[in-house]
Amino acid sequence: MDSTETVLYLPLTHSDLSPIVISCDSSTTGTLSFTSVPVTFKQRQFYIQLVQKIRLNEFSQQVAAIRRGLADILPTQLLSLLSWEELEEKVCGKKEIDLELLKRHTEYGQGFDKNSPHVQNFWKVLEGFTHEQRRKFIKFVYAQERLPSTDEGFDTYPKIRMLVKPSRAEGNQDGSLPHADTCFFNIELPAYSTFEKMKERLTAIVEMDWGMSGDDELDLSQAGSVINLSRISSQSSSSSSSSSSSSSSSSSQSAPIASISLSEVLQQATEQEQGEHEGEEHDHEEEQEEQEEQEEQEEHQEEEQQEEEQQEEQGYTQAEEDGDESGAES
Repeated sequence: MDSTETVLYLPLTHSDLSPIVISCDSSTTGTLSFTSVPVTFKQRQFYIQLVQKIRLNEFSQQVAAIRRGLADILPTQLLSLLSWEELEEKVCGKKEIDLELLKRHTEYGQGFDKNSPHVQNFWKVLEGFTHEQRRKFIKFVYAQERLPSTDEGFDTYPKIRMLVKPSRAEGNQDGSLPHADTCFFNIELPAYSTFEKMKERLTAIVEMDWGMSGDDELDLSQAGSVINLSRISSQSSSSSSSSSSSSSSSSSQSAPIASISLSEVLQQATEQEQGEHEGEEHDHEEEQEEQEEQEEQEEHQEEEQQEEEQQEEQGYTQAEEDGDESGAES
């Protein structure tokens, strides 16, 4: 091995033709020296070799750490029996959500089963979703975008299953949104009266970026603004407690998301956006006032300075005139 190893850091921009070359001298325990080498047409092959070297080895330490972790679980000799696609599927699961497989590992709460009308509508909506929408639905319910690809994967400890529970919302549930317990792969599914209502509500939750908790920022594309989910929950809980009995209010507070209608979410998002806009206008007006006051002060100071200079000039002129008169008299 040579005493000096050359490593390339690529240019930051396409127009930068002077990449930094780091020379590490092993004889001096890793002393680094930096040199800038212009890339010329004659040096293009050497430059290409360095680019290939850094790109092929820039994650070597991370890959080695992953390999050591896999070696703690199974012999690394077995990895050669799998392609990288097969290994990815066994570790991460399939990118596509197999609904038939998911149905076999879905349980239902008290009061309904897989033959209930709104449950059948639920599966019909998921069947009509794209794979991207299905992944977003799984992320909403389970905080992951992939599932095991086999029955054995679901049954392996810890066992994985999706639990569909009845909604805690009372009365007509068409105005409620589903509620998820991501840690347990549970979803509270309101009993929507029609297939169209089920599709509208499920489409709403998969198109929203809910995040891992109610404190995350929620990108509500339908309202064209960003709202805070915790503020919606608190406002919904307070409004429900003031308009219902103590028993019903405690129930709605325990599941604030399930009791929020989509129209209320959109209205609150609009109100928040208007409030933020008004606040920005108020801040802008204050900045303009401060700027105008500062400009007035500067103008006043300039006027005072000009007056002082004029007074000084008049004083000098008067003194010269007095000196001339005294000289004439003498």
